[in-house]
Amino acid sequence: MFNASKKCLYTNYEYTSFTDQFTTHFGVNAGTYYFAVRTYESTYVINTDFTATTSKTSSKRSGAILLKRGVTKTGTLALNGPSSSWYKIRLTSSRKVKIDAKAMVGGAGNYGDIQVDIYRISDATSSPSLITSLSSYSPSKTLNPYTIGNNNKLPAGTYYIRVTKYHNGNGGYSLKWSYR
Repeated sequence: MFNASKKCLYTNYEYTSFTDQFTTHFGVNAGTYYFAVRTYESTYVINTDFTATTSKTSSKRSGAILLKRGVTKTGTLALNGPSSSWYKIRLTSSRKVKIDAKAMVGGAGNYGDIQVDIYRISDATSSPSLITSLSSYSPSKTLNPYTIGNNNKLPAGTYYIRVTKYHNGNGGYSLKWSYR
């Protein structure tokens, strides 16, 4: 895959046979793109489908976007864009929480992915501490973060969610949180 200036953004072979119906996903910013095809078959077909994500994102924790309970936020980690997006949730009391994370991922062959990390900051001067992390080759997962010794509840406070490219993964994602 190349951008409008013919700069290569992604190079990997996707092996298929003539009878295969193969689908891959790429996250890209708006623009013009070119695909190179190398085939031993006499014919091939390329179809494209574009889905825009319009939710605001932030590549820095200091600008993390507030996720409201029950509202789905979508974003893109583009091949030619920042490597992470930050969100936050606020709990006014100790609660059990679940976070639904879904992704349409492309990347370095079968190894690219999008990783979701959840951090807590205990006070204004402390560094964030990792609560839980998810990276899998499955397109959707539910995170059930908890702290040991607190009846599986997260204490009241602000929690940061970082969505990151993992092994050169890229693509679209969605996040939604609720009480469980």
